[in-house]
Amino acid sequence: MGRGTTLLTAELLVDFCAVLDVPSDDLAAVTGFALPGVSSHAKSAVASVAELIWDVRHLTESQLQEARNLAESMQG
Repeated sequence: MGRGTTLLTAELLVDFCAVLDVPSDDLAAVTGFALPGVSSHAKSAVASVAELIWDVRHLTESQLQEARNLAESMQG
């Protein structure tokens, strides 16, 4: 979006709202993009990911690497 290679969609706007913790009405006003109804399931899933990202900021580089290694080993 910043480079103009990806178009803003309602789903992406909702995701940004959750990650940035900005009310959807505010972000819609700033972008000029109208938000049609988006499923609450998508919102709650994005909110969970945003919470995880927010919590990860406290980890050290070695802790992040350990978490990545564990996640990769769980993928099989």
